[in-house]
Amino acid sequence: MTASRIAALIVAAGSGTRLGGTLPKQFALLAGKPMIAHSFTVFSSHPMIAQTWVAIGAGQEAMLAQALGPAQSTARSVTGGATRRESVLAGLTTIAADGGADLVLIHDAARPFLRHSVIDALI
Repeated sequence: MTASRIAALIVAAGSGTRLGGTLPKQFALLAGKPMIAHSFTVFSSHPMIAQTWVAIGAGQEAMLAQALGPAQSTARSVTGGATRRESVLAGLTTIAADGGADLVLIHDAARPFLRHSVIDALI
């Protein structure tokens, strides 16, 4: 596989109601930074990942920009749906419309401890 054909899709469109609090859990702080920033950093720094997409909830654009800080300039976002399935479909549809990919790695923002070695094994 070539790096130009592998994309990552981080699913982060949830409302986080089960967690409680004022923010959806993907934007809650974990070890000093928003949970979503952990996964985004791992994918965007991996040499074989050409694009990192984030499926977010409607109206969460500003929260994503704040959560990712300067790295936000490299993020590609799509509005997800009411369910994880709908969010994944929205992401895959958008990736396909943007030129597609040979491989798309799908990851939940609520799983922040991803490592490059896991991505390597999946690829």
